[in-house]
Amino acid sequence: MKKLQKVSAFLAIFALAAVLGAGSVSAHGTHSAAPLANGCLLRADVLANEASELTGKDAGVVGDHLGGNYIDLQETEVAGDHGLVCTYGMVKWVTNLLFFVLLAVATLVIAYAAFLFVSAGGNEEKVGKARKYLVLAIVALLVAAVARVIPAIVRGIVGL
Repeated sequence: MKKLQKVSAFLAIFALAAVLGAGSVSAHGTHSAAPLANGCLLRADVLANEASELTGKDAGVVGDHLGGNYIDLQETEVAGDHGLVCTYGMVKWVTNLLFFVLLAVATLVIAYAAFLFVSAGGNEEKVGKARKYLVLAIVALLVAAVARVIPAIVRGIVGL
């Protein structure tokens, strides 16, 4: 049980560090003293309406930015706008990864808790242990749900 809690805490800290550090690893720099990177590789799709909210430009002008595409930041005078799109794409990719990992872990923990419930045979200690695992799985599902909301929050903050 303690080992699972340590692993969960490590995953949460890693995910938070990845989300907070996404801006420094991805190509951006509109407010940075460092020179801009030459480009970035989007790892998640950034739809036209999302890019429009980030850049303040019309969705028809900005267009969709599909994951797997390379954005050349030296190509245009709006490189800073594309930098925001790159950073947002990285945040979206990290939170999607966190969502699916937590979903998989929660599914396995629920299956293990179910096994403990079935095999408890009236043993209160095993039933209590199964309930604790079930609560941890529910917490993991809640954190996964919050991870899906983080890109919208970031878009709302950055796209002011």
